[in-house]
Amino acid sequence: MPATPYQENPTAVARILTEEEKHKIAKDRELADLKLAEEGKAKFKIELMFTQEFSIIKPVPGIISFWESGAQFHGGGDSIIHWCPGRVLKRNDCEHYIPDPSHGFGILMCPKCQTVWKGEQVIGQYIARLTAQGWAQVLCDYYRRLDMNCDVVIKYHKNDIRSASRQRHSADSLHLVRSAQKRLKRIYTLANIMRDTSAGSSLYDRMIAFVKA
Repeated sequence: MPATPYQENPTAVARILTEEEKHKIAKDRELADLKLAEEGKAKFKIELMFTQEFSIIKPVPGIISFWESGAQFHGGGDSIIHWCPGRVLKRNDCEHYIPDPSHGFGILMCPKCQTVWKGEQVIGQYIARLTAQGWAQVLCDYYRRLDMNCDVVIKYHKNDIRSASRQRHSADSLHLVRSAQKRLKRIYTLANIMRDTSAGSSLYDRMIAFVKA
């Protein structure tokens, strides 16, 4: 899978976590999940950024990054998450996500297989050139891998000629905002995804409509 590696702190020294440290990471994970559930928010966010003008016909390059939605108790915003490289590195069959509370001490611990990885080993972003159908399928795959508990965000190239039209004619279930970089950003919230799929639409149908809108 094309990916960008985690950028490790060059001053950090990898070591084996103690059982006490592992327990603290797991406890932080539980507290973060509880906080989000109480606020009715999605746990994760999938963000697809197109690096050229979007086309519904031709393949378009893009980058997907993965975030834990504003669950930090220190008051910060979203935190990036990574993916266990167990299957890619043929260490095991694990491809689970590694959330923010599992980061620390210059290393990352997969909460599923309990393997401790160095920063440069884990998977960060997904980078590809795909058709609209291809991007929709990838969004479906990662949505399921993130426990179907995600908001999905698309950021368009700042020169996309359809930006003005999209801004004027937004779909009811989508929110449109302008980012600081003047990119058009569209958000498909977890609540709206659940509403649309519970009405009978398939997840893929909703994602392809979101990508093409």
